[in-house]
Amino acid sequence: MPERLFALTEYDLAQAKFVYEAMDEVRDRMFPVIAKIPKVEVEHLQHTRVTVASGEVVESAPIKQQIPFNIDLTGAITGDSTSLMDSIGFAALEKGTGEMKTFEAYVARVTEAVGTSLNAKGRPLDRSVILESLEIREIEFDDDGYPGLPPEVRHLFHHPSQVCTCFTDGRFPQYYLHTTPRMKAYIAQMPPPSEAELSAFIVLMEKKKREFNDRKRHRRLPR
Repeated sequence: MPERLFALTEYDLAQAKFVYEAMDEVRDRMFPVIAKIPKVEVEHLQHTRVTVASGEVVESAPIKQQIPFNIDLTGAITGDSTSLMDSIGFAALEKGTGEMKTFEAYVARVTEAVGTSLNAKGRPLDRSVILESLEIREIEFDDDGYPGLPPEVRHLFHHPSQVCTCFTDGRFPQYYLHTTPRMKAYIAQMPPPSEAELSAFIVLMEKKKREFNDRKRHRRLPR
């Protein structure tokens, strides 16, 4: 007698497809930054290269991961999905953690090369440090002149007397503040901005808006 009475490749493929897709879905919920990155199927994985204005090339190789995936066969036979769900959750965490380490390291290299990284030199995070970080980066604006910033950053310079829509207006959903939950809680608990900080933000945004419009006017379509 054969060890397996029958074998259908379709079943194996369906199971693998379910596990892979479920793992990515769980990972995206654990790591919101990864969820915002578009996924594209390609035939061949290539190195990622960014050439900055100085001519320096920042390169990143494809990520290779080996993730253990264990299932309790006894539970699977009896129809208990607990082991499967636990394995998917663990694999999603392992996969996301590895991808984020590579992503953060690559972004750090790129921002360092283009000059948009800020070394606070031990200073505590406050609005002056955030204004400095905004000063050295490009900012886009919508047709209403609204700055493309994460809602947490916009809220830091929101006048307390005005109705806040920073988290509900749906503008620039592609921007996400990537930091630890502890740091997000720290930012959320900052005292209201002073008039001087509000004025400094307005002046900076006007400057950044002029720079943005200048870039649009000088942008050329490829021939």
